[in-house]
Amino acid sequence: MFEFFEFEKLRNKSSVVGIDLGTTYIKVVELGLVGRVPTLVNYGQAELGFSEGKGVFQIQAPEEKVRVHLRALLRKMKITEASVCLALPAGSGLLTVIEMPPMNAKELEGAIRFEAPKYIPIPLEEVVLSWEIIRPSRNPNEKMQILLVAALDKDIARYESYLHGQPLSLELLELEIFSLVRSSVDDMSKNWMLIDIGSRITNIISVEHGTVTANRTLNSGGNEITNTLMESLRVSWTRAEQLKKGTNDYFHQQGAPLVFPALEMIRYEAKRLIETAQKQNQSIDGVILSGGSGRMKGLDQYISDALQLPVTFANPWARVRFPERLRPAIEQYGSSFSIAIGLALGGLDQK
Repeated sequence: MFEFFEFEKLRNKSSVVGIDLGTTYIKVVELGLVGRVPTLVNYGQAELGFSEGKGVFQIQAPEEKVRVHLRALLRKMKITEASVCLALPAGSGLLTVIEMPPMNAKELEGAIRFEAPKYIPIPLEEVVLSWEIIRPSRNPNEKMQILLVAALDKDIARYESYLHGQPLSLELLELEIFSLVRSSVDDMSKNWMLIDIGSRITNIISVEHGTVTANRTLNSGGNEITNTLMESLRVSWTRAEQLKKGTNDYFHQQGAPLVFPALEMIRYEAKRLIETAQKQNQSIDGVILSGGSGRMKGLDQYISDALQLPVTFANPWARVRFPERLRPAIEQYGSSFSIAIGLALGGLDQK
């Protein structure tokens, strides 16, 4: 199944295509600059296909299936030559915060490569290593904090291979958590916890003034929530998916509120991240919910009660200008295009 809207005459040399290769859908967003404003040129999605029922969802669509569906979707969207940005799954990378004494950039590069093997359980020859200073030292006796990011060479090669044979230029390849933060966090003055609930994976991300400081990736998500509804209410998978997206609040219903093991796991890991931040004298000001299951009725109140923090919903479309006629569809999709939008915005930032 392919969904897309008709090509708009906004495509130009500044246009950038963000491609989110998810486990259930491929999502594509093309943005261009009109003046200095990111503007929607086109968007679309292709369903990779799955079977109904517990445990029958594909863990990973075969690589050839991804290539075929991506090629077909790009063709339908009339994207032939473009600057493309891709996201690697969070599980393909390792993030850790390390401390280093004050030093200049050249010294820092050598010191990080010397220290990195202590934190990365993989030979450096098999990873791409990057880093960012997230808290500089304020005096010669204070250490600076550095976010160390490592991604496996084999995963990078696999994602690059999805574009082989197409006249596309890969401009940006990053972990999906950075794309999520770019599109979902608009107030950089605060510290946030971003909880993105995908169909199979949930990312829980600590964000300090716009910078990622920690991440937890859970092999649990919207599919498990649907499973719980299916089993508890004794309905089909399709009906359980409809109920999940409906107006019933299963968290606060009278009598016997449903317990969702997947969300209990998310709550537990989120509390652990908050406790870690508190031990480092850092605070979390609020939670941002994202992902296809993030809008489930009552989930915001459930998370707010569990973590004792205010909860808002991610709105990745807020930074993007789009035709008003598309608003009903875009509001229906909500934050499910967060990664693709974040990728395209990242590509525009490099223009």
